Amino acid sequence: MQLPTRSGEVPAIVVVESESFFDPSIMRGYEHSNFTPNLRRLSAHGISGKLHVPTFGGGTIRTEFEVLTGLSLRYFDKLKFPYLQMSYKSLPSLVRTLEAHGYSTLAVHGNDPAFWNRTAAFKAIGFDRFVSHADFPASTPTDGKYMADSAMTDEIMTRLKDSGPPQFIFAISIEAHGPYDIEPAQTAVRDAIPVPDGVNGRDKLELQTYLYHLQRADAELGRLVKLLAQRKRPSLVLFYGDHLPALTNSFHATGFVDGRDMLS
Repeated sequence: MQLPTRSGEVPAIVVVESESFFDPSIMRGYEHSNFTPNLRRLSAHGISGKLHVPTFGGGTIRTEFEVLTGLSLRYFDKLKFPYLQMSYKSLPSLVRTLEAHGYSTLAVHGNDPAFWNRTAAFKAIGFDRFVSHADFPASTPTDGKYMADSAMTDEIMTRLKDSGPPQFIFAISIEAHGPYDIEPAQTAVRDAIPVPDGVNGRDKLELQTYLYHLQRADAELGRLVKLLAQRKRPSLVLFYGDHLPALTNSFHATGFVDGRDMLS
């Protein structure tokens, strides 16, 4: 999704990998829902579409690896978790390509940097710096089990500069990460979310919790783009979800509008 830019200026590039993000309207029972109004609004003004990802319900780094390197895991039979298995000290990547064009590069993730071996992996991929949980302010808010997506938006805006070389920021959200049996900050809001017929008990609660966090992820997409539009320097934004959430029982109960299953 591209924001209006002034002619001749090289844009900042912000990529948001949004944890477990998808539009629930592909589920039966949610065909007419609109849990992602900002995504839909921005998609109508930019380039958008479905993303084929190599994982379901987890394994974020599989999608992440493909996005950052352009290498499809379908060609590596034994490479299930690339950041944990790869031994190369340097990999070709989008990051290195942008650096060759004068960009400074930064990864942002409000979690333990050792999780999925990202510290070592991001060095191999070529990031100048990796900002992780310990680098966020002590007052950073959480929602449910993890850091709120609003904190990630704040950190992105804090790191963007008004002068100097163009910047590439790759931000990985965490709020909507499972498990979904942890109480969110606003339980009344969560409990008011409708669910399709056939989803009951614990499955209902977990689906509602996920959708609560999904709505906040979409809201932060809208806020991020609004804040970027207020900057003097132009920006280019790419936003995608890494995989479907692990709501297996709910998906089995509802099915999908296109008749396909959750693994496809």
